[in-house]
Amino acid sequence: MNREILFRGKNLKNKWVYGHYLEADRCNRTGRKPHKAWIVEHFAANGGWLTPLVHHAVQEETVGQYTGLKDKNGTKIFEGDILRAVRRDLEKICHVEYIGYSFYVPELHWDLSDAAFDYQLEIIGNIYNNPELLRME
Repeated sequence: MNREILFRGKNLKNKWVYGHYLEADRCNRTGRKPHKAWIVEHFAANGGWLTPLVHHAVQEETVGQYTGLKDKNGTKIFEGDILRAVRRDLEKICHVEYIGYSFYVPELHWDLSDAAFDYQLEIIGNIYNNPELLRME
């Protein structure tokens, strides 16, 4: 099974945007300053070149990749999401990180795909908008 490759990041107006991640060289600018991190929503193919048609400068620290998994409500789980993980009589608040080669849930000490198999997962926020949710545990 192929996993959908998708990223999200907060644009410079602090709104989430979704698409492909692009790191730009020093020639790309927003206003007067060079900008490195971009989310590209749509490309156009032009003789072997790809031209970004709809793109957004994003806050680099907020960029996260889609894990390929959805929570119990069918919402896509991204790196940086905060989850409520429930298994029988155990409930844990945790978050998703990308470590080396996989998505990991440090609070459960599990790879996310293993946690999704054993726990019912629900997105309740993310580490950028709701960091206090992790301190509730």
